[in-house]
Amino acid sequence: MTPSRWLFILALSLCTGITLVVPELPLWIRIAIGCSLAGVLLRWHGSWRVWGVSLLCIAGAAVHTTHFLVLPSAPQGAVAAPGVVRRVTHVDADTSRVVIDLGQGVLVSASLGAEPPQVGDKGQLRCRSVKTDALRPSIARRERLVGTCATPNFSVHAPGVWYNPYRILAQARQAFMAAVHRALPFAEASLGIGMVIGDTSGVDRPTLDAFRATGLTHLVAVSGANLALVLAVVITFLQSRLSRGPRLVVFSLLTVGFVLLTGGDSSIVRAGIMAVLALVVQARGRRPATLNVLVVAGMVMLCANPTFLWDDRGFALSFGATYGLIAWGQPMQRGMERWRFPGWLAEALAATFAASLATLPISLSSFQRLPVISPLANIAVVPFIPWIMTLVSTAGILALVFPPLAMVPGTVAWLLIRVVAWVAQVGSSVTWASMAMTPITASLLGLCIFLLTSFFFRKHVRQLFQ
Repeated sequence: MTPSRWLFILALSLCTGITLVVPELPLWIRIAIGCSLAGVLLRWHGSWRVWGVSLLCIAGAAVHTTHFLVLPSAPQGAVAAPGVVRRVTHVDADTSRVVIDLGQGVLVSASLGAEPPQVGDKGQLRCRSVKTDALRPSIARRERLVGTCATPNFSVHAPGVWYNPYRILAQARQAFMAAVHRALPFAEASLGIGMVIGDTSGVDRPTLDAFRATGLTHLVAVSGANLALVLAVVITFLQSRLSRGPRLVVFSLLTVGFVLLTGGDSSIVRAGIMAVLALVVQARGRRPATLNVLVVAGMVMLCANPTFLWDDRGFALSFGATYGLIAWGQPMQRGMERWRFPGWLAEALAATFAASLATLPISLSSFQRLPVISPLANIAVVPFIPWIMTLVSTAGILALVFPPLAMVPGTVAWLLIRVVAWVAQVGSSVTWASMAMTPITASLLGLCIFLLTSFFFRKHVRQLFQ
């Protein structure tokens, strides 16, 4: 039994244990994942020891998830209690969602104005009641919220300490966003900020709908590509200036800082964990096995928060896209190069198709729509995204230092963002941009596409587990 197979079996056992106890899941999903685990164990001729370890992992995951899902009771009646601001999320230009800690693990959500308190601020929360049914159960479980406040008011009595790292990063995030808005017009700045740090609070609803209809939503959701760009720039400057130990520390701290700066969504957390693991393995003089790093990152995240598996769609999409790139990206690229595609074009097309095919089953089962135009739209705009992220980041930093210097990168970024927005708007206006499907049809189609693609590239996939 190779290390890759051991890791995969442990990960699948972990997912099985979580699935058995998470509420609201259909019975067929629980049966399917259990049968998948049994099939893998039989296919790889697992010994009694492997079966025993798998069963222990299932039991441990089920017990851990059961305890994790137990939340404190929500306050009854009117609330007037001291609290501490833990998280601030800007929903749109006029509304912010604030998570307030009332003590003893009681976290409540409150919708406040465009200028909410900052992370770490202490004050008095007053609200008419805490509604336990106002949040979707998946959000409440994932964020461990007991409810949302009705007509909330939070008065700050003591600002948070200035050296609170979460506060510092939140202020840096706001300063960067304000600088980008000074360098670009509002609409393009909002899209650019979404592409760089994943904040779409300033993007209008029609634009988001156009991106969703054309399968371009991932462009305004922070992911591993954003982190890879930041690390590539830093590595270029520091690779030859630092020895192995200090380099590992600097790159790891930078990775953690960027993850927190962008809000800590599951996709960027996955990328951050993978980056740190890969850096550690490289520091030991070994070449990291990408699939193993991906599996370990998933296990770490699920141990920290088991609800990611079924309550966070971004978690599934992120891991699905990364698996597609690892398992199918290279053989697709080699095939295109044999057909005389230029190297840069083959790489871009292979990455787009591999990630799209791997995430298609998740998208179909979640949204029941087949994004027919998505491959064409992605091929048209994906080459511009690294340039947009670089130019928007440069314009934002220059606008903080000396705004006139941001004019050139800001202008070029504005032009490229306009091209991407135009592709999304034109693509969404096509009548056949996406096709509605029934849940059963969408799930079966997604499963068939995944199985057929896996069978077609089975030789390369098999090598990953050797």
